[in-house]
Amino acid sequence: MKDLKQSAVRELMDILKAWRPIRWRGSSVPFELLIETPASHERRASQSGSFYAEAVRNGLRLA
Repeated sequence: MKDLKQSAVRELMDILKAWRPIRWRGSSVPFELLIETPASHERRASQSGSFYAEAVRNGLRLA
């Protein structure tokens, strides 16, 4: 999780753009980037059995 300095869409675009050189090498790990507010994150993570909650519990955290 990180603080947003721009809109969620702009943050998403900037992060995906930064990963381009790695992804274009052909051997990168596929990933799904999720942009959430802290309140939305807490709400979604607390829903037992949801894909989001499972991803938060068991997914790879990069930052």
